[in-house]
Amino acid sequence: HNLPPLPIYCVRGVLEPKGIKVDFPDYPTTPLDDFKAQRVKYYQDKGYTAVFLGDGLVDLEAAKQADILFATGYLAQLCDKNNISYREFKDFTKLLKLLEDNYVPLPAWNFRF
Repeated sequence: HNLPPLPIYCVRGVLEPKGIKVDFPDYPTTPLDDFKAQRVKYYQDKGYTAVFLGDGLVDLEAAKQADILFATGYLAQLCDKNNISYREFKDFTKLLKLLEDNYVPLPAWNFRF
């Protein structure tokens, strides 16, 4: 792909007897929804436009703050209910293609869909 290297922050899932434990290895004491919203704000405070992709309830706070939001699944339903602008996606591969085809250097991406 032709996108420049971008930092990617994601959770680590560990299968345990009682289910899947999810955490952020670099931020072990931060709840998942707080972490995502904090990362969005961190980059906005540095002057970047925050692009966020999400699919669930723990993504809602970050979705509210994102400059550009791609949502699917339950997050898309929550965005509709809360009147949050977003661009729906069904497939990460197609979303990556969309970003490549419409790529503008991130600081210039200051719009909502």
